[in-house]
Amino acid sequence: MIGDLEVWRTAADDDGAHQAAHGALERFPSAVLALGTIASAQELLRLPADNSGQVLQLLTLLASPADLQAFNTAFGPLEPGLRGRLADLVHRHEQDEWLAGDRSFGRLRAE
Repeated sequence: MIGDLEVWRTAADDDGAHQAAHGALERFPSAVLALGTIASAQELLRLPADNSGQVLQLLTLLASPADLQAFNTAFGPLEPGLRGRLADLVHRHEQDEWLAGDRSFGRLRAE
């Protein structure tokens, strides 16, 4: 899912392209967005920091509590190295603007 949106890597300075990719993600049902994001964890880690932060923030703002729980449940059994890198990414975004807000902070975690 996220890996299919190559625009985040190939159009580094094209804000319009990034907005279009972000808009495409908003159209997914929240359950698909939640599980698609965790299934695309490797690709998410390859995105520039701002772009991965936007994806994770979008997930926290649009997903239902049940869909966030599904994300967190799927987060736990990831391969340990991948889980650790994803947890580090979430933590970094919780320290800056993307996941630092009340509506996003602490909502993504490995269970």
